[in-house]
Amino acid sequence: LNLLNVADMDQWMRSFALDGCLGNWDTWGTGNSQNKYIYAQPGGRWRILPWDMDWVLGVGDATNRRLFGGNDAAVNVMFDTPTFQRMAWRAYQGAVAGPLSVAEYQPQFNARSAALAFNQVTGASSPSAIATYLNGRRTFLNTQIQSADAKAFAITSNGGADFTSSTAVAVIDGTAPFAAAAISVNGVPMPLEWTSVQNFRLRVPLTARTTVLNLAAVRADGTPISGLTDSVTVRFNGILQQPGDFVGIHEIHYNPAE
Repeated sequence: LNLLNVADMDQWMRSFALDGCLGNWDTWGTGNSQNKYIYAQPGGRWRILPWDMDWVLGVGDATNRRLFGGNDAAVNVMFDTPTFQRMAWRAYQGAVAGPLSVAEYQPQFNARSAALAFNQVTGASSPSAIATYLNGRRTFLNTQIQSADAKAFAITSNGGADFTSSTAVAVIDGTAPFAAAAISVNGVPMPLEWTSVQNFRLRVPLTARTTVLNLAAVRADGTPISGLTDSVTVRFNGILQQPGDFVGIHEIHYNPAE
């Protein structure tokens, strides 16, 4: 997962999902091994720049083509990594809810057809074949999403019931739908591990004998997701650890401005 530090993996997965939506097999990631650049600005993370996207929208793969997998084994390992696969699923969800819907693409068709007519361009093909592909692909994607995104947001540790921790760090297991990009505990985003594509694990320090943990699912933009919350009370009977006992001072500003 060090890739998260050196590459914008959310952008990578969105790029791969774009190819998956369009049926583009002539590309690195979900097809063969070409037609993509990666670039990074100084101080930034590596991003993908796709190009040469002409085998698409019905000319390429059929509407029921796979969502993940291509010729590059390294990319397939990414798709098999829960953290990254969830990013791709969210990209597909966004496509189904937005660009692949009739309400989004039909105005584009109308505007371009009107421009061609205004400029007296004759012989242009009808976009109906593209619409047929988009409708079919959207239906297939939606079916796949509904099938895979089957778990609700819930704490599963001890069956979701309150429990006693034998250590000063409570391990909280749970499930979350794809929309959850992160999870906050008592309003604070916490590091988490995705043990599978819909199962997570949190490790929460306990600083009191009894601690109520309020978990909430958070979108990629940091906003909470309405209705995706759960809570559990954790008791700890051991020796409480104070954060101040573990602070190491490694630098002192000897002459501060204030």
